[in-house]
Amino acid sequence: LNLYVGSQTGDIYDINNYLTNLESSIDDTVITIDNLQSGLDLINIRANTVNTGYNSNETLLSSLSSIITSSQTSINNQQLTSTGSINYLINGDFNVWQRSGSFGPLLNVNPYITADRWHHSIGHGGLLSSSRSQVTLGSRIVNSLKINLTGNTSNFELSYLLDQALFGIFTLSFYIRSDVSSTFTLSVKKVDGSIIQISSTNVTSTTTLTQVSFTFNLPTLINVGAYYKFSLNGSVWTNVDICRVQLQKGSSVYPFEERSYQSELRLCQRYYEYGISTFGGFSDANETVYSGFTYIVEKRIVPTLSILRISDDQFTSTLGVGLTNNIIAGSTYRIKNNRSSFGTYQNQYIADSEVY
Repeated sequence: LNLYVGSQTGDIYDINNYLTNLESSIDDTVITIDNLQSGLDLINIRANTVNTGYNSNETLLSSLSSIITSSQTSINNQQLTSTGSINYLINGDFNVWQRSGSFGPLLNVNPYITADRWHHSIGHGGLLSSSRSQVTLGSRIVNSLKINLTGNTSNFELSYLLDQALFGIFTLSFYIRSDVSSTFTLSVKKVDGSIIQISSTNVTSTTTLTQVSFTFNLPTLINVGAYYKFSLNGSVWTNVDICRVQLQKGSSVYPFEERSYQSELRLCQRYYEYGISTFGGFSDANETVYSGFTYIVEKRIVPTLSILRISDDQFTSTLGVGLTNNIIAGSTYRIKNNRSSFGTYQNQYIADSEVY
C-alpha cells in the first residue's frame, strides 16, 4: 500500500511509504485512507480483511500504529510545495534552458540569467561562461550547470530567487565539483523591504562530485514582491559543475525528486516564456486589425513583454499602433494593412515575469 497526499489541484502524489511489514497479512485492495487532502493532519487506515497470520488484533494495531507514525512524520517533513511536490525550487535539475543552452564568454554582466530560474551576478574584471552540461552521479548521467570564470578580480555569485513565503526549518542540498579545489560561501538572505542575512556556511568543492547540505530557519515574507535569495559566492570558478539542487521542509535530506521535463517547463513558464503570434486575412487599407496571443502559462505578475517582428506581407506595425493590453494571461497587438488585400503578419513575443 502506498500513502498519498493530494495537491491543491486535486492531483495525487505517491510519497513512497509502503506497508512492507504487512504485505502478506493485509489484503491491500480493501485498505482505505481517510482525510486525503492537502495539508494533511491526520491519517486513518481501515483494514477490512486480515489474514490469520497475526495472533491478535493487538499485534495488528501495534504494527499499523508504528507504520502510521513513521508515515505521518515523513508527510510532516515533506509538505507539498507550490510546485505540487517536495522540492520548493524550480529547475533544480537544470533541465530547462528556454533562453539558450550556453552563455558567454561574457564580461561584467550583472545580473544575468542562465538556466531558467537561475541568476548570475559578476563584478568587474571577470569573463564568464556557463552552459548546460552533464556529470556522472553513481551509475547515472545527470544534468548540471557548468560555470567557468577567468580573469576575475571580484566576487562572482550564482543565485536562485524564491518568491513563495515560507516559515520554519528547511534544508538546501546539491552536488558540486570543480577542476580546481575551491571554497565558496553559501548564503541565505531575505529580501523584504531590506536585505537580511539569515544564515551562511562554507562549501568546498573538489574534483569529486560531492553532496552538500545546509539546514536553516526561514522567517516568513511580509511585503509584496519580497523573496528569499539562495546564493553561492566565490572568486575561483574553474569548470564548476552544480547539479540536483533541492530545497525541502525539515532537517533531513531526501533523495532528489525528479519531475518530467514537461512539468518543469510549465513551472518555469510562469516566470518566462516565448512564443509566436501569426495573423492572416483580408483587411481594407489602413484598417487596424488585432493579433492576440494567450500565454501558455499564466504569469506570476503582469510580464514585461518584448515583441520581435519575424515577417509581414502588407500588414505592418506602424507609429501609434502596437501593444494594446498585457495581462497575466496574454496580450493583444495591433497592426495595420497597407492596402486593401489579403496579408500576413508574424512576430515573436517574450513574456518575462522573473524575480529580480
